[in-house]
Amino acid sequence: PRVARSPEESRRAVHGRLRARAGDLAAGLDLVRDADDAASTTDFPALRASTLVGLAEVEALTGDTGAARRSLDAARETYRSKGNLVAAERVVGLIPLAT
Repeated sequence: PRVARSPEESRRAVHGRLRARAGDLAAGLDLVRDADDAASTTDFPALRASTLVGLAEVEALTGDTGAARRSLDAARETYRSKGNLVAAERVVGLIPLAT
């Protein structure tokens, strides 16, 4: 695992979500996927879970609800595995948005 550049991954994820919300779904999805790919190589599970939630939002906006659900499930499990049950429950609340 590498040292996270947490602000960079977070910035890309937020920028991707904003681009997708503005209608540029392809660019938004690329940015959020890049952020998630980078976060997945770090030792910061909360960063990874957060980028997965962002990825799920953009996947849902593109109409890929199956992928959005898988991303939310992965985020929930990541939070749970680290004992962050409050964040895991928040993710559960987002699942209806991915269906």
